[in-house]
Amino acid sequence: MRITFVPMLAQLTAIAFHIPLCIHFAIRENMGLRGLGLASSLTNLILFTSTFVYCLCISKINRALVRPNKDSFRGWHQYLAVCLPSTIIMCSEWWTVEILTLLAGLISVEAQAVQTIVASLLSILFEIPLGVQTVSCAMIGNCIGANNVPLAQRFFRLTAYANLTITVTLQTSLFFGKEAIAKFYSKDPTVQAQAVSVFKLLAFLFFFDSC
Repeated sequence: MRITFVPMLAQLTAIAFHIPLCIHFAIRENMGLRGLGLASSLTNLILFTSTFVYCLCISKINRALVRPNKDSFRGWHQYLAVCLPSTIIMCSEWWTVEILTLLAGLISVEAQAVQTIVASLLSILFEIPLGVQTVSCAMIGNCIGANNVPLAQRFFRLTAYANLTITVTLQTSLFFGKEAIAKFYSKDPTVQAQAVSVFKLLAFLFFFDSC
């Protein structure tokens, strides 16, 4: 069994628990937004606990689970020199979305509702090519580390074609299903109409954001 298979099952299990937890706390317990926050916290706790227990049981992984010592802080300069710029690039994109959501509230309630819908939909769509990107980086990195450049090139072409196919499929689905998606998110005709117009633009721009 592959090392990543059980964490994938843990993720799916946590997602399966998330929906009932949201219904229970937000609706049955009448906790509203507080209930959603509590449900999300419990979902993350389930995911963390299951993944951590799995890591303890795998010898290839539990060797890395050691107490911090002075050696743990060596080489941080080189590490931060790489990770901080990458973190800023990734976070700034999502921070921009959140700022746009706040600014949309200055326009109208409907505009903020549409921006919230777009932000939610974009995060869902973006996770698919992001997963392909993560896998491709891991496989190509392992091939380069093993000095197998031809195999790395093959994986690069394979994942590039796969990501292109997935992206075009998501674009097409978004463009032709924009009315159904808008109705799923809101029953307000004004919000639906504005969301459909934004989805047309989003379907075009999604290609450049995911490839």
